[in-house]
Amino acid sequence: MIKPISDEMYAKATKDGLAVIDFRMDFCSPCTAMDHILADVADDQRLNNRVKFLSITVNRHFEVAAALGIQHVPLVLIKRNGQIVNHLAGVHSGRQVTDMLLQYL
Repeated sequence: MIKPISDEMYAKATKDGLAVIDFRMDFCSPCTAMDHILADVADDQRLNNRVKFLSITVNRHFEVAAALGIQHVPLVLIKRNGQIVNHLAGVHSGRQVTDMLLQYL
């Protein structure tokens, strides 16, 4: 499951453990495609309870995206213990996302 968060929730939600943050916009077809892919990845038993899946809709919550210099969506950030360790720009396969996440566990 992907948990929607606001700008105010971002720091606390991503400070501990491994987090996947999906930066998206409403009415963005590639963003919707990536949402479905991430929802499938979140159901992978190897990641179960080991990775937080979060989503920020930047047209409603733009402060974090602006602070990070995010100019294009979809963009997926991978954070471990509050530090950005990787990112994916655009739409990627579930296998690509899963393989990336497994290397950080």
